[in-house]
Amino acid sequence: MKLRSTRATAVVFGLLLSLSGGLLGASASTAAPVKAGMPSSAYSDTFAKKTHNLINAERAKVGARPLAWNQRIANVSQDWANRLGVATKDPGFDFGRIHRPDAGGSLIPSGATMYREIVGFNSTPEQIVAWWMGSPSHKAAMLDSRLTADGIGYVVPTSGPYRGWHLVVSNLAAYSTTVSPAAPAKAPLSPIAAKAASYRGGLGRATSAEVAGLKNRGSYQCYAVGCILYSPASGARLTKGAIRSAWAKTGFENGLLGYPVTDEVTGLRSGGVYQNYQNGAIIWSPRTGGFVSFGGIRSLWAKTGFENGRLGYPTSNEYVTGRGGAVAQNYQGGVIRWSPTGSRVTYK
Repeated sequence: MKLRSTRATAVVFGLLLSLSGGLLGASASTAAPVKAGMPSSAYSDTFAKKTHNLINAERAKVGARPLAWNQRIANVSQDWANRLGVATKDPGFDFGRIHRPDAGGSLIPSGATMYREIVGFNSTPEQIVAWWMGSPSHKAAMLDSRLTADGIGYVVPTSGPYRGWHLVVSNLAAYSTTVSPAAPAKAPLSPIAAKAASYRGGLGRATSAEVAGLKNRGSYQCYAVGCILYSPASGARLTKGAIRSAWAKTGFENGLLGYPVTDEVTGLRSGGVYQNYQNGAIIWSPRTGGFVSFGGIRSLWAKTGFENGRLGYPTSNEYVTGRGGAVAQNYQGGVIRWSPTGSRVTYK
């Protein structure tokens, strides 16, 4: 059967499996806890929390108990969302494989007597939950009165057929005892979540969950304003706007600059801004735009007084001027030329 999708009608497929129903070879006692450090959407994440609350609102209408947020289940959901976010970029993706073979049952915390898994693509929590309620199998999973806990993960693909949509995975489970939904278990905030909290909502809504697996154990999460990048060596730093765009052209953390080691610093001459990275900096001003500053040329620019000196702001990135590694960089007030044999400043 060929499946079609629109933004108004989400593409969602459900697989309903029960540990007590005999559909799996594994038993509740063999379910393994999720690995520590797996990227996850937290209860504080606006999109995940709204989806969770809407599910509970529908359950309340039929007299079913509210589900408690379980972060370890959310870790399982997020891991599968991350994998699907990559797999579904392929227009030929087989949606018969939209679920794990065991629907995550071997990964959720041990002790579950039954579990469910539902997956959906759409733009908002309201649209996701509305579609699930319109599908008999998904509705049955969401409203099953035996369930006690859930966890939600999602990604927002940046390319492929579902670019810009929210790909949402919700794993649900039943336990004999669970955390009260009115007071969900509070896991320690990740460095990225702590950084985001320091802006007190100033970053806008999250547009992705935390994603791990970057170079040198790095991770990131994007918001309406920009993205927070974290690595153990550099800490959690916000990247946004024109400086982020300039950094992107270098290859992000995989490029010559590496990770940011400061947030943007404002207050420079003529409205300028800079951000330092592991191997250099990006300098921006309204008149010149943003350019990379690093290495020997940056050292010589520093000796002239940076943007406050006669050279002013850079107006280009470095460019090759000859053989043997000779490079140059243009500035408002002149040029710096560098080669392994020496360097010099030429003023206008």
